[in-house]
Amino acid sequence: MADQFRDNFVGERGYDSLKNLMKTGNDICIEAAKCFQERYDMELVYATALSKNSEKLKKIATKSQGSVANAFHQLSVQTNVESDAHKQLANTISKDISLPMKTLAETQSRARKTIEDGLNSKFKAWRDQKDTDKKYRGRSFEKCKEIESLFLKMDEIPKSTKNSVKDVSKMESSLRKTQEDLDRTERKYHEATREVEVARQACDSEMCKACDQMEQMEKERIEETSKFVQLYAQSTLILTDKMIKLSKELSDLRIIPQDDIISAIKQYNVNVPESEILLYDIYAENEHNAMSQERRLKSLLHWMQILRNDLEIQRKSKDGIESLHGFCRQNQNFSSSVNSDQIHFNRRSVELLHCLFEASLFKMETVYNRLTGGQKPYFKDEQRLTTTFMKDGHPTTMLRIPYKSINQPPTAPLELMSRIPIVPAPPQPLHITLSMQSMDTSQHQHHHSADSHRSAPPPIGFINPPHTSAGYPQLSNHSGTHAHTVAHNYDTDRNRHQLIASNTPPYPLTAMTTPRSSTRLQRVRVNYDYTARADDEISINSGDIITVLEKRPDGWYRGELGGQVGLFPGNFVEEI
Repeated sequence: MADQFRDNFVGERGYDSLKNLMKTGNDICIEAAKCFQERYDMELVYATALSKNSEKLKKIATKSQGSVANAFHQLSVQTNVESDAHKQLANTISKDISLPMKTLAETQSRARKTIEDGLNSKFKAWRDQKDTDKKYRGRSFEKCKEIESLFLKMDEIPKSTKNSVKDVSKMESSLRKTQEDLDRTERKYHEATREVEVARQACDSEMCKACDQMEQMEKERIEETSKFVQLYAQSTLILTDKMIKLSKELSDLRIIPQDDIISAIKQYNVNVPESEILLYDIYAENEHNAMSQERRLKSLLHWMQILRNDLEIQRKSKDGIESLHGFCRQNQNFSSSVNSDQIHFNRRSVELLHCLFEASLFKMETVYNRLTGGQKPYFKDEQRLTTTFMKDGHPTTMLRIPYKSINQPPTAPLELMSRIPIVPAPPQPLHITLSMQSMDTSQHQHHHSADSHRSAPPPIGFINPPHTSAGYPQLSNHSGTHAHTVAHNYDTDRNRHQLIASNTPPYPLTAMTTPRSSTRLQRVRVNYDYTARADDEISINSGDIITVLEKRPDGWYRGELGGQVGLFPGNFVEEI
């Protein structure tokens, strides 16, 4: 378990636990200050008041944890022995312990209130965005139902009478109006769900800052408590011989702030931190919802195109951030003027939005390919998807992934996601039968992501080519040429995907790529040690001689060493 507040107090439940922790610590500080002030009064009346003070110190010890609790417990045990304490001890307690501790508690209470007010506003904004998303989500489903109802009524109207023509005309007009309302609602729904995620990320960011501030306050409180206890212990050294034994015991008291921080985390942390991302759910995605096959496929394609566009935007954003990050690392003078924390924040934000769009696209592609007989898509976090239904029957799908602080610098390069190309079949009502070559699954077994390799000097990485959405056929609105248009588009796209499946290697193919068949075998000497971190890599040691079988454009070589064939970083070796 991580030993920082920001890694353990996550979301609304974590926020409530953090507030309870800080409130309890502040209460302990206030009560301890009052207790020492009472000790001053009790010192004036000697032993009679010391017994009462001992009981109160015992209660404080039960509310504390770790070394702080042990310190207060020892104080309460020894209080009864201090009935003969000197008046000077009372003055020391009042001036150097009680009043400073009370001042510390009041100062931290005011600072804590400011932090909590900021967090409350962020969580309120998040809840408001979720309410807005729920509203437009419901409207989207209702409009879809209304459109389907109009289509059913149009199908039931006889077409032989003049009145039926008028009725059909009216219904078509109503249908167009309803469709326009649906388009506006879906745009608002699309924006609302994105804003939910943005608001959630804002809460996470604000929560990270608040955790750092409150952790510092808690550590300061514990350290000051340690000073107060030590001061008390030193004051008792001037007492009579009767207090010598007590003074030695108190001077041995030690409070370890870091151990108490870990103890507080273990006591107050209530759950395993994870990020809950609200995904898109559409009417056509549920096959139990009444909807014609053609319109269901058209709706799915419409949303799939939207999400692919969103993914492309996130990919470009990530490329820009990575370029800036790489430039800053190479130019130290420029990097001093750039806020690295903001780069990490933007990079994590893009990752989470990518998860939102990718998971939603996976759900819709799964339904689309099941209806059209296509291959099921791959999504690495498929097991983390959960769907619940509200009272009105509308679904709510969440992607729960392990929490990572949105402001925390990454410990490894970003994962470059790859997806099996999805080849959609033509819509079922068109009765178009087209053959499709199967994808070469062995390419995915040899797929090598550059982000899985890190060492010093670092291996050269590469970026996967973006997944394009051009391979998906669009349904035509003209029934006369509908089948011909889809068949033509699908034929073209099928050839494109066959080309990718049969000829394209699992890494970028550029003018600098040297296929294995045309590579002249050569030998290289290893200059730096490297330990394999993936199944398709080999470990190399300084001085090894490797036979190079292939040079890749991302800077990685494939070679043979001791009967083993695998990948290794090209900038770790030199040609012989």
